[in-house]
Amino acid sequence: MSVLAAGIILAQLAGAAPPAGDAPVLTLADRTELRARSRLTTGGVAEDIENTPLATLVARGRRTDASLGYALHLGYLDFFENPTFIVSHAGQLTLGYLASRELRLYAAADGYVGKQFTEGLVAPTKLGTTPLPTATAFAPTVPVIDSAAYRAEVGFGYRLDRRWDFAGSAMYGGGQGLDEVSRLAVPRYYGPSGTVSVAYEVTKADRLATGLRAAYTLTPKFGASYFNTAVSETWTHTFSPRTTGIVGAGVAWQRTHDRTGANARSSLFPDAQLGLTHRIPLGAAETLSFEATGRTGFTYDAVLRTSSPQASAGAGAGWARAEVGANARFDYLTTLPSSSTQPVANQASGTTGQVSGTASQISGSALMWYAPAPAVRFEAGFRAYRQDLPSGLPLVTATQANTTQAIATQTNTVQWAAFVAVVLTAPPVQL
Repeated sequence: MSVLAAGIILAQLAGAAPPAGDAPVLTLADRTELRARSRLTTGGVAEDIENTPLATLVARGRRTDASLGYALHLGYLDFFENPTFIVSHAGQLTLGYLASRELRLYAAADGYVGKQFTEGLVAPTKLGTTPLPTATAFAPTVPVIDSAAYRAEVGFGYRLDRRWDFAGSAMYGGGQGLDEVSRLAVPRYYGPSGTVSVAYEVTKADRLATGLRAAYTLTPKFGASYFNTAVSETWTHTFSPRTTGIVGAGVAWQRTHDRTGANARSSLFPDAQLGLTHRIPLGAAETLSFEATGRTGFTYDAVLRTSSPQASAGAGAGWARAEVGANARFDYLTTLPSSSTQPVANQASGTTGQVSGTASQISGSALMWYAPAPAVRFEAGFRAYRQDLPSGLPLVTATQANTTQAIATQTNTVQWAAFVAVVLTAPPVQL
């Protein structure tokens, strides 16, 4: 799970997968952003500059395909009043093998390590498509955290016949803060998960899928463990070449162990999803698009240290022509009451208390861009978020001499960032 789960998404690198048997294709890009933003703990306005070089390598054979992506993030924060230099690394790998006309196998991995801005103040790096899911998460309670996260997945897809498909995957992931302050914000977590699904094409416009997924997550510092599983039925419908919708409904069950491991609690909750996309061609090379999504179910959140029922909803709109475009996105995330009380860390002591109340977060972003040439793109935009965390959750910050202190951070205030950026993309090169 990435802690950079909100904000705008970088444009995909221009290189597409080469035809079967062609040489690998390398694409290089660089994004530089200058921004003014709110300070999370002390108030006021800070000025930052960041630079993110990216590289992707894509190769495809007659039966195999592979992609490798890497991004280096360099940031110089609050350079007028409290200069801080940060570095982080992100990588992604995907491998695919067509074992037969019916069976495809794949493996994927991604991760990051280093110092990162808190959610809502920086654009997450997108290295390309991947089977790995990206979860919406709450923002850490400190402005910058030094952390690492990783995920690995193997899976397969099998076409039983013209209408039936079978798929399965197994994943293992985790993460943690790497220094004293960051470990208070993001304690270590890890565990496996898996999915199995059967899909049936009812008509050319309708598709039904029955899915089972399960996950087991451990937080060893607090002795807590969470096992949850969900069964759901999903209907995908193509209303027209411009409009697609998806509706899913099911039930999720979770069993929770607290710090002692002796008290186990079970709870049931609805598991559901909803999605709608609509695209309107306005003219030659001009498009207006809309998207809306929603989901409920059990989700482990590293910042809250719990696996709790959550609901999320999002909506976005975009307009693009050949050289200019704009988009906006809004997301809402909240925990939901359940019959299972969740243990959380009590400040810096490593003991557990109880969450009181729910946590919620709303985030939004707006972006305008202009590309005078294929290799150059200028961007300007705004990002913001507001969150309320439950009582019982420690709010921490760094003090002098590398010590930590619990403070009453105003997490319900609006955090914002206004930015201008330039993205440079080199022409794809066949190696």
